Amino acid sequence: MKLILVTAGVFGLLYFGLSALQVFGNQDAALFIGAELSEDRAQELRDRGEVEEWYVDTSDDETLHGWLKLPEETPAPAVIHFGGNAEEASMTMDNSPYPEDWAQLYMNYRGYGWSTGDPSQEALYEDARLLFEQLAEDERITDVIVPAGRSMGSAPAAYTSYREDTAGTILISPYDSRTRVQEHRHPWMPVRTFIDHPFPVSEQAEEIDTPLLGVIGLEDQVIPPEHSRATFDAWQGETAVTEIPNEGHNTLHRSSEYEEAITAFLRELEE
Repeated sequence: MKLILVTAGVFGLLYFGLSALQVFGNQDAALFIGAELSEDRAQELRDRGEVEEWYVDTSDDETLHGWLKLPEETPAPAVIHFGGNAEEASMTMDNSPYPEDWAQLYMNYRGYGWSTGDPSQEALYEDARLLFEQLAEDERITDVIVPAGRSMGSAPAAYTSYREDTAGTILISPYDSRTRVQEHRHPWMPVRTFIDHPFPVSEQAEEIDTPLLGVIGLEDQVIPPEHSRATFDAWQGETAVTEIPNEGHNTLHRSSEYEEAITAFLRELEE
């Protein structure tokens, strides 16, 4: 019996160790999945003539690459789109939920598409501020600038409004924090001690008093709705929340309510 207990304990420790290695040992690879941009795709976008290719140099000698979609009439208000952790920035342009008379900036994170460098929490934060500043200095853009973040992109979007004078914020399936989401997934692990890139969105929300639109799918299994609601509840500005039934983390855009909510929110900011 003693041998059985010892053997079970050894296997238990091995299982725990392997699980911990999987969770903590490959954090960057698991979070920053990355996405490629082919030359054919880039040329397709150039040929459309409706987007402007952007290269933005960072203070640490990296280069961000992406696209600015401008409306026919400028100056115009603008959305900065921050995508999910496996999203190449131009992917959202094909099915954009944003009004056609708004400028739309789609930039790839470091290590995504043709952007150089390695992604991290601090890099996403500082690059988000840099992109805001670039738009704020552009004569074709009004002072109405709205960061919009989906999933992982909710972190740089919220941080932009935490540090800059934005007109409002759109958060789609946001974290409360990545720490809490990982604790939900791995309740037996010491997540808080070892996690990199915690993305404390709900803590920053407590300091933001500009308008917020939150959008969630009630069937989201990646970032469960209660995590997103914690951020919405913490937000200090006027908050509108759209909860879409029967849609999950990666299917929200299929619902007409998704684009309708975003359009209505942005129209209110124009007034």
